[in-house]
Amino acid sequence: MTKKTIIDLSENPKFDPEDLELSSDYLEFITENWHTKVPETRGYTVCPMQEATHVVFSELDLALAEEHGENFSINELYPIKKVEESGGTFIVDDKGQAIIGFDLYIPCEYLKKVEEKEDTDYSNVALPSNVVSLSDYKNRKK
Repeated sequence: MTKKTIIDLSENPKFDPEDLELSSDYLEFITENWHTKVPETRGYTVCPMQEATHVVFSELDLALAEEHGENFSINELYPIKKVEESGGTFIVDDKGQAIIGFDLYIPCEYLKKVEEKEDTDYSNVALPSNVVSLSDYKNRKK
């Protein structure tokens, strides 16, 4: 885990908490916590609402939502879907009901799938004459 920055508000009275929420350190920290607590989230990263493809609800989120959270499971990934007419979003609860505007009354964490990096095979790439591959260099030294 990376070292986190501590912000002293007495030195920075104009600090805006929104800056912290969108910082990469904050998102990385929250993502790591979700990965530890809920292994199913390991293929996802915490993100802003506009980028989200899924949501997850913690026990506290559903407790705060009271009756609105009754048909959701704790730490379950729910895909976000788009309402074609309005462009709004909805999720489907455990009973199969579409819930529009869920984020207005149920706290949640927004997630998106992590893009997998392609492993590129460079073994057949021709190198310029002045560049020696590390494996060739090691073999020459022997």
